[in-house]
Amino acid sequence: MNPNVITDDMMAPSLETSYDAEGHLPLALPSPVRAMSLAMCQYQNLQDDNAHEITAGASHSQAAPAWHSVAKEAVEALASTSAAYLVDGTPLNSSHQLPTYLPHPLTPTQKRKHALLDEEPDNEKERAYQDALLEAYAREAQYKSVLVGSQAMLVLQGMYVERVTKELANHEEKQKKKKKGQLNGDGLPKLLTGDEFYNQVVDHHITMAEQEAAHETHRKQRDERSGLLSVWKEEEQA
Repeated sequence: MNPNVITDDMMAPSLETSYDAEGHLPLALPSPVRAMSLAMCQYQNLQDDNAHEITAGASHSQAAPAWHSVAKEAVEALASTSAAYLVDGTPLNSSHQLPTYLPHPLTPTQKRKHALLDEEPDNEKERAYQDALLEAYAREAQYKSVLVGSQAMLVLQGMYVERVTKELANHEEKQKKKKKGQLNGDGLPKLLTGDEFYNQVVDHHITMAEQEAAHETHRKQRDERSGLLSVWKEEEQA
């Protein structure tokens, strides 16, 4: 017996269910966003593990982590939206889309300045008001800069998601072509005596006959080219 036949990579956990498998967008998300996303994913995995334990007859008596209630509320709220496929276990496909985000228009280059700032204050109270107005303008400029950066991040991540979606659609199309000749390739039940399945069988036989004829034609053409090539080689040798 050779135990080295089974490598460590074969024994590694599945990347789909491993806690070490994390997705990454083009720009790093803030730490609170990453923490919330990780908590929701861990809650989903914990729920799946509990379901398996209950099915197997095991009792789950461990206390819930501190983040459990927050993640539970977020997952339950998300389950009632159009993005419910993220938490209900539905396999992702290219038709799934996140809700559209509508950003507010910004004017990052337009500077605002109140006319009161040009006047000389008559007393300390007016000077304090001018200082407070300047601080408010400074905070507004800072918030606007952060918002512009966030929207720029959305542009890049939107481009990334668009490209991934196209590749996923191409992959799904290739899988459909591979399963085109299979009558029971989708895993769904079939009524073998029904008209729908009968028509599928007829179409399947027609498709297989067309493919067989195309293969036979291709084989004859290949044999003919081989014969001509052999004659050419003999004449070239002579």
